[in-house]
Amino acid sequence: MNARIFYLPTQRDLIYDVQALLREHLYPNIQVNHLEILDSDREAARSYLTLLRASMIKSDNFRIGIEETDQYVWYLGYEEDTNWKSLKLRRSSLSAIFPAIAIMDRMVMLPRGIYDAFDTTIPFFPKPLDLQGVLLLDFNDKRAIAEAIRQVGVQVKDEVAKLCKRYIFIKKVIQPNFQELAELLKIDKEYLEQNRTEMFAASVKLTPRIVSGPAQLGRSTLVSLEITNESEFELGVVRTQVKAPVGSLKTPVVREYLDFSLGKPPVQKIQFEVTPRTSPYCPLELLFEPNEPSQIYTPFPIPIILDVMR
Repeated sequence: MNARIFYLPTQRDLIYDVQALLREHLYPNIQVNHLEILDSDREAARSYLTLLRASMIKSDNFRIGIEETDQYVWYLGYEEDTNWKSLKLRRSSLSAIFPAIAIMDRMVMLPRGIYDAFDTTIPFFPKPLDLQGVLLLDFNDKRAIAEAIRQVGVQVKDEVAKLCKRYIFIKKVIQPNFQELAELLKIDKEYLEQNRTEMFAASVKLTPRIVSGPAQLGRSTLVSLEITNESEFELGVVRTQVKAPVGSLKTPVVREYLDFSLGKPPVQKIQFEVTPRTSPYCPLELLFEPNEPSQIYTPFPIPIILDVMR
């Protein structure tokens, strides 16, 4: 896991406090890259602007012009394309847009005064943290910095957990390959292992039970499944998929929707017809797939044994 801190030469002392807080609240082994904004180092400035643009809801692309005497020099994000819009900033106001912190190649913290720092008519504003955006804070308040980094840590862990659950669902595994997952997400394997309880805990607890009695061998039988929601949170709409041995169902998969939204019954029922080909049992598989964008999954099918009578 990596972090980038963009800052001015006058803010060096503050940056070491920020680094310590990142390691305390986010990840002890986080790699922190210090990027000091200097006139002689345009790359750090361009890197900052790339991340800043991505964190903004804006009407057009822009570059930032820093005032030098009676003109604006394209100091941040210089572009040859003269059609780009410009945000004008006085050199004395540079502290209004720095320091800034990026985690995992995404800007997550900016100074609170950044929106009012520019002389511009371009409509723009920063996205909120939970929408791939940023927290705005007062970097002169150390308690505010600590709280902001704690919130970022919670958000990052939540987003990584959703990606981990998606991985488990796609792979249909119980125990993930930490090395493969770390390479896919570009996150330290140790970070995943340290947070494995939260990352890979079963998210959905739905208990199925057959309430219709035994089926008849070779005859179409209506099967009723009662499904109880024992999850600790609201699931919303859940799609169920029922599979059976080849030739036992009219279609390869039976799909039904259940609504476990707030206020809906915690016990719901689905029905389908099965024609068992063997006895004394007909094995069924039940898989739950919550709708997007819940990102909550049961990673593998639940086996159900249907009794069959001759």
